[in-house]
Amino acid sequence: MPMTPLVDSPPRAVAGADAASEVPESPTKRALRESLSRTTIRYMGFRTTEDGREYVLSTTGGGEPRVFVMMIPHQAFASRAARFQDAPDVCYARLARELALDADLVPGVRHVFTDEELIAYRDAHAASGGGRKSRSRRNAG
Repeated sequence: MPMTPLVDSPPRAVAGADAASEVPESPTKRALRESLSRTTIRYMGFRTTEDGREYVLSTTGGGEPRVFVMMIPHQAFASRAARFQDAPDVCYARLARELALDADLVPGVRHVFTDEELIAYRDAHAASGGGRKSRSRRNAG
């Protein structure tokens, strides 16, 4: 099936895990953080497959552009471990985390989410107020 482009969101830079830390960092950590600060992750869209939805993200900066595929199984949406509207951000967060750990992460391997990862994301965002806010209804006269 063709890839379904969604809203073309502006690219976001990946911040290093130690960016706000007051502890002096090693030269290796500093080099990694600086390398990641030049990396941009862009959501390219998704395609529906037999196994689930594949979300495609590309990275630029610090070398050749790379394309990564993150897959959320259909079952995760059916069980409500994942929400369609959260999926691009879930994929972005995981890719940013993996790039922070390994700046030379090799594209080409499909990264599959587990229910535990998706539930942890959902719970973390519900606790921080990242969930949907309901609108108050006005009473008509």
